[in-house]
Amino acid sequence: MKTLKKIFAILFISIVTISCSNDDDNSGTPTPTPNYFFKAKIDGVQYETDAAFRVLSSSNADRIKITSVLSDNRNFELEIDSPTGIGTYTYPMPSGVDYVLRMEYGDATSATALWRTGACSGTTGTLTITALSATEVSGNFSFTGKRTSFCSDPAKLITEGSFKSGITQ
Repeated sequence: MKTLKKIFAILFISIVTISCSNDDDNSGTPTPTPNYFFKAKIDGVQYETDAAFRVLSSSNADRIKITSVLSDNRNFELEIDSPTGIGTYTYPMPSGVDYVLRMEYGDATSATALWRTGACSGTTGTLTITALSATEVSGNFSFTGKRTSFCSDPAKLITEGSFKSGITQ
């Protein structure tokens, strides 16, 4: 009888161990994916990504840098130093403000193709941060950029820009 009790005890422990394994099936509860995106129009042509971009923030939180890169090497970089939070930031910066705003669009399919604010006179830009937390940032933007050393060339008009992304520290 003792042997039979031992066998039942071992069998019971084995069944409990197998049925309580660490392999939980979460098929009924899908993991939510963030609805991050970055889009704009470049001289009227749509640019959009929902995967190949990231948002970087310096470790001391004095800078927000939004970067978007497509597989064809077209890219955007929006950077603001010393932001004060939700609000509208403009280039050229008005006198008396502490922030610095830089906006640029790059196109690797053209030689020296980097259009930015501040490269030449006549460049302008607006960045509006509509939501900002320790983990996410979203907003809208537009700018007129020119190529350094090619200031007489036509500017790129970036319109209808919007983004939402996570922030890495």
